[in-house]
Amino acid sequence: DIYRYAYHFLATFILLFLIPVIIVKLVFKEKLRDYGLRLGDKRYGLRFTIITIPLIVTPIIFLGSRMPEIRAVYPLSKLVQDNISIFLVYEFSYILLYYVGWEFFFRGYMLFGLREKFGDTYAILLQLIPYCLLHFNKPESEFVGSIVLGIVLGYLALRTRSILYPFIIHSYIGFFTDLFITIAQKR
Repeated sequence: DIYRYAYHFLATFILLFLIPVIIVKLVFKEKLRDYGLRLGDKRYGLRFTIITIPLIVTPIIFLGSRMPEIRAVYPLSKLVQDNISIFLVYEFSYILLYYVGWEFFFRGYMLFGLREKFGDTYAILLQLIPYCLLHFNKPESEFVGSIVLGIVLGYLALRTRSILYPFIIHSYIGFFTDLFITIAQKR
């Protein structure tokens, strides 16, 4: 079970991060910083992240982690709930491989790649379509949340010119959803 998800995280990293990076560098011959791999507007990004996580994100994921349909899905590997060391290694790979790939592809490669031709609003909406489609088979509340989150994270990436702040927020959601569910299961 755990190996299946390790493979899934690694495949996500290769397909959604490494291959687009190679395309940007070798085919487009462009800079990765133009696709959001930079700190960008640190002041705005940090302020947005520091305010949003405790006031909006944490309460929503805490409530979401109490929903049976979310608990049925997360953590993806139920085996990680039995051992703190395995949980931490799993979550580290989840964040480092899965979320890096995910955020670079949608908020970096797609969003910044579409921005020049379509403008900010359409770039956000165009990256939102496949992003939401990949959430379609998830619980309904997560799918609806992905629409809002996809727009907000798209805006944040464009506003800061960086995928760092969307990455922090999105990986925070993934980690703390798993953590809240795991803690609740132990009670």
